[in-house]
Amino acid sequence: MVDLRIKRAPRIEAEINVPGDKSISHRAVMIASLSNGVCVLRGFSRSIDCMNTVVAMRALGIKIEQPELEVLIVHGQKRKLSAPNEPINCGNSGTTMRLLAGMLAGQPFSSRLVGDGSFPNARWNESSNRCARWARGSKPRAKTKPRPC
Repeated sequence: MVDLRIKRAPRIEAEINVPGDKSISHRAVMIASLSNGVCVLRGFSRSIDCMNTVVAMRALGIKIEQPELEVLIVHGQKRKLSAPNEPINCGNSGTTMRLLAGMLAGQPFSSRLVGDGSFPNARWNESSNRCARWARGSKPRAKTKPRPC
C-alpha cells in the first residue's frame, strides 16, 4: 500500500473557460468572493437571478466591479464575509437563497434572507419547518411514503 500526503498549495492560479449559464454564474461569484484575491469572471450570466446573487455578495462586504456586461471582477476576502446591515433580498432566486443559506450557516453573525412576493414561500416554509423540527430533535413528518431508488 502506498501512503500519500496531501499538502495545502501555497497558491492556485488557473484560468477555466466554461460556457456562462445561470447555475455556474451563481456559484462562480460566490466562490470568487471567498477566494484569497481578485478573480475575473467572463461570460457571467446577466439574468436577474444572477444579479441578485451579486447584490447579495456586495451586501456581505464583497467588492464586485462590472466593467463590461458579462464580466465581473470579484475581490475575494479570504473566506471572510461581513454582517449585512439589513435583510438580504434574494428576489425570486431560489438558487441565491439556497446557496447563500449554506454559505452563511458557518458565519459568526446572523443573517436574514428574504424573497420578493413571487418567491415560492410554501416550499421554503415546509423545508425550514422540517429543519427546525430536526434541530429540536423531533422526527420530521413525511407527507409521502419514501420510494426505493
